Amino acid sequence: MSNSPSSNTGAQQPTHDVSALLNAGAALHAQHQLEQALMQFERALAADPSSVNAINACVAVLLDLDRPRAAFDLMRSNLLALATDVDSLCNWAIVCESVGERSRADAAYEQVLSLQPNHLRALNNSALNAMVRHEWPLAIQRLERCCQLAPDDPALLVNLVDGLTAAHESEEALKAVAQGHSRWPNNPDLELRYAIQLAFNGRLHESDAAIARLSHAAQTRLQHYLSSMSEAAARLGRAAVQSLPAAQELYFIHQFSALGHCDWRDYPRLVSMIRQAIQSSYTEERGRDWRDVQFYALMLPLEEEEQCQCVRHTYRNIVDKFPLRSAPTKTHTPSLDGKIHVGLTLQSLHDARHRNAIENWLTHADRDRFSYHLYANTPLPQVDLTDRLISLSESVVEINHLSVGDTIKRMRLDRLDVYLDTAFYTPWCRAEIPYGNVAPINIRMQSWQRWNSGVYQYVLGDAITHPDEIDRNYLGPTVRLPETCWLALNDDQPIAGVTRKEVGLADDAIVFAAFSAPIGIDPQSFSAWMAILKSLPDAIVWFPLFDLGTRANLLREARLHGVAASRIAFCPSPPTLPQGDSINARQSSEYHRAWHLAQLKCADFFLDPLRFGSNYTLCDALRLGVPSATVMGNNLASRLGASILRAAHLDTAVLASTEEYVSWACEWARGGKLADSVSSQLSKIQNDPQCVPLYNASARIKSWEQAMEKMAEKSRNNLAPEAFDI
Repeated sequence: MSNSPSSNTGAQQPTHDVSALLNAGAALHAQHQLEQALMQFERALAADPSSVNAINACVAVLLDLDRPRAAFDLMRSNLLALATDVDSLCNWAIVCESVGERSRADAAYEQVLSLQPNHLRALNNSALNAMVRHEWPLAIQRLERCCQLAPDDPALLVNLVDGLTAAHESEEALKAVAQGHSRWPNNPDLELRYAIQLAFNGRLHESDAAIARLSHAAQTRLQHYLSSMSEAAARLGRAAVQSLPAAQELYFIHQFSALGHCDWRDYPRLVSMIRQAIQSSYTEERGRDWRDVQFYALMLPLEEEEQCQCVRHTYRNIVDKFPLRSAPTKTHTPSLDGKIHVGLTLQSLHDARHRNAIENWLTHADRDRFSYHLYANTPLPQVDLTDRLISLSESVVEINHLSVGDTIKRMRLDRLDVYLDTAFYTPWCRAEIPYGNVAPINIRMQSWQRWNSGVYQYVLGDAITHPDEIDRNYLGPTVRLPETCWLALNDDQPIAGVTRKEVGLADDAIVFAAFSAPIGIDPQSFSAWMAILKSLPDAIVWFPLFDLGTRANLLREARLHGVAASRIAFCPSPPTLPQGDSINARQSSEYHRAWHLAQLKCADFFLDPLRFGSNYTLCDALRLGVPSATVMGNNLASRLGASILRAAHLDTAVLASTEEYVSWACEWARGGKLADSVSSQLSKIQNDPQCVPLYNASARIKSWEQAMEKMAEKSRNNLAPEAFDI
C-alpha cells in the first residue's frame, strides 16, 4: 500500500507542521519503529483532518501492525475526503479486503477504474479478485492490460500466466510463459511455470526434462505453487505433491481440476493419457498414490478392468508406504459384553445429510447384539453436532485433529470386530486406516469399482451392482444384500411452501433438475440432457448454484450442442438464515439442507448422471415425489442408480442405453400412461415410504447386521472370507 503524497489537487494542502510530522513518521516507518511512526502520523492527521496523505500514512502503519479493523474504521470515516483520489480509493479497497469486505473492495476498485481506467494496482488487484470468483474473462482481460501497461514487470506476467492456468487456457498460458521465460531466463517463478505448463499441455517428456533442470530457487517455490492449484489431490485427502513431481502427475491434477469445473475441452486427450498410464502401470513394480485417478476415472469412458487397475495400483502404493504392522489375528476374543463392536468412520458432521443418515442407522440398530463406535472427521467440532449420536452409540470420537497413526491407536482401544469406512471418496476419507489392523474384518462400502484390495475382507453389493455373471470371489469377496446395498436413510423434510417463483422457475416450464456436484457431471450425461431439451421445447435443465467458471463452461457446452443459454438455469442463493442467539451449527446446516430439499421438490424430474450416479439426491428426489431414470452401466458407480430405482419398484425407469434413457424421459414429459404409472408409484412412496424396500430402514439395517454377524462368525471360527448372499 502506498503512503506517498497524494495526487489529489482538490484537498487542502498540508501546513509546514503537518509536512514535518509526515516526514518524521516516514523516517520512523522506514526504520520499522511502527508505534512511534503511527504517533507522528496521527499527530499530522489531528493537525489537518482532511489530509489524504496523513490518512493513508496512518492506514499503512495500522496494516503493518496487524490492525486492519482500525485501518478500515479510519478510512470509512473519511471516505468523502478520499472519494476523488484514486490511490486512496485503491488503498481503501485493500483495507476492505483485509477485513473480509470483498464486495466493498470490488466496488472501490471499480470506482478507481472509472476515474482512471489504466490504474495499474486497481487493474491487477481487481483481476486477482475476479480469479477468486472464477470470473476468468474479466481477470484475464485486466491482467493482459497490466502487462501492456508495465511490460518490464515479470510479476505481472506471472499473474497473467496463473490466471490463464486457472481458466484452463493451457495453450495461451504456455505461449505467455514461454515468451517470459525467454526474456527473463533467471526468474524462478517463470522458470517453474514454464516447466509446469509443458506438463499441463501434455508435453510430458519436455516437462520432465525442464523440471529436472529447475534451479534451486525454482524448486523452493514449486511446492507452494502446487499447493495452490492441486485441489484434485486435496479433495481426496492425499499428501501434497512432492517436489520435482512427474509431468504425468501434473497433467492429471490439472485436468482433474478442469473436470471439477465441467471443463471438458481436453477430455479426449485425458482419456487417452489415462489409458496409457493404466497400461504402463501393469509392469511397474511399485504403485503410486492414484486415489485421485481412481475417483476421476469414474467420469471417463473406461472399461471396468481399467478402473479396477487404478485401485490395485493405489493399493500397492499404500502397502509400500504404510506397511501392515503385525498380521491380523485369525481368531478374535469375543468382547466381554458379547456384542459385535462396529467402528464407523464418518464424514464431517457439519453435513446435515450425513448426520441425519447415521442417526437413523443407529436408531434402527440392534443395540442388544451390536455396539457402534463412531469416529467423526469434523473440522471445528461442536457439541450440538454430536449430542444425539452420543445417546445412540457406544462412543463418538472426533479424529480430525489426529494423525492417521494416532487415529489407528485410538481405534484399537475399542477392540473392534468390524471396521467400515462410510466416508469413502470424500475429503474426509483416510484410506490408510484399515492397513493399521484396527479390526479383524474391514468392509469396503460402495467403493465404485468392484475390485477390492486385499486389506478389505469384504465389499458390499447387491444383485444389480454385482450380478451373477461376475466372479465375486475374485472381486472381493462380495456380500450381496437383498433388494439394494444402498442405505436410503434420510428422512429430513424440505422447507414448506417454497414456490417456483421464489427459486426463479416459470410455472409452465418442464424442469429437469441436475442436482449433482460439478465433478459428477460427465460429457456423455450432459449430451443426453441436451438431447432431451432439443426434443422438448418447453423444458429446461436446472443446475445448482455453481461458481461462475463452472456456469460459463456449462453454457459453452450447451451452445456447442445447439442449445440456447435460456434453456439452462441455476439455483438462486439460499435465503439468509434468521439470526439469533439460539441458532447453532446443527440448526444452520439443517436449514440449508431443508432449503436444498425445497428446491428439489420444485423440479419435475431428477437427472441422474449416467457414469457416476448421485445416490443420495436420487433417493431424496424419489421420496419427495420427483421421478428419475437411469441407464444400467458396467460398474458399481453406474449401476447403483438401477439398484435404487428397482428397490423403489420403479423398474421401468431402468434403461439399457442412453438412447432409451432420452426417449423414456421425453415420453414421460409428454404425459400419458408412463407418466401416470410413475406418478402413482411415487404417490404411494410419499404416503407410506416403507411400502418399498428402498425406504424400509429397519429391514435394510437388519440385512446389514446379518451380514456383519456372519462375517464375525466366520472370523471367530478361523474361516477364510468368501462371497455370500443375505
